[in-house]
Amino acid sequence: MALFDPAAIPVEYDRTPVDDQVSLWDKLEQQGRMKLVNTGGDGSFLLHAYEEEQVPENLRPYLQDPIVLEKFLVPTGRLYFSGIEYLFAKDDSRLRKYPHMGESFPLKPGVWHLTLYRTEYPGDFHDKLFEEKLRGPGYTLWNSMGWLVGAAVLAVVATIVSFFLMRIKPWAVSALPFGLLVTSLPFIVGNSKSFRRIDAKKKEVEREYPSIVAVLKAGG
Repeated sequence: MALFDPAAIPVEYDRTPVDDQVSLWDKLEQQGRMKLVNTGGDGSFLLHAYEEEQVPENLRPYLQDPIVLEKFLVPTGRLYFSGIEYLFAKDDSRLRKYPHMGESFPLKPGVWHLTLYRTEYPGDFHDKLFEEKLRGPGYTLWNSMGWLVGAAVLAVVATIVSFFLMRIKPWAVSALPFGLLVTSLPFIVGNSKSFRRIDAKKKEVEREYPSIVAVLKAGG
């Protein structure tokens, strides 16, 4: 991942062949034009940035491995957090093609002192937090999805096996409808308004605890 203001990236970067861009990353980082963020693997990563603020107390126990950049250039005040392959100066066509691979947020233009942390949470941290914030029927409904998916998989297998053990007509009026009903339950529940509200709540809870924390202090 990369943290950068496009205006800090030399315009010739966009004209550099993709295979040769890799060799420029270290130089750009040393110049404070962008910051590489090692995530340790593929996946989705959430960044929380704190401009002239302290990291909230609820996050502090989970901060790990601080990395400091004494001078981080933000000429225009539009900071991007994206996959490193989507780094750009002016040509953002790759990122526009895959907009889920990065986002931007406003920041006061200038030179900043940047400290980056990765966060590390216990394995069941988010599940326990979600359970605390969504007690009762809502959490039960959310938890039921695992059972429904498991039942749907078994129903598919049982329906196929029963096809070879039963005559066509009894199978068509008993095993097949039952199998289709059980198989459809995860889709019916997952698309219900109640489940969508719960899913939105879970995402809201998860967004409180980012993968990466950036602390920016003016005057780097």
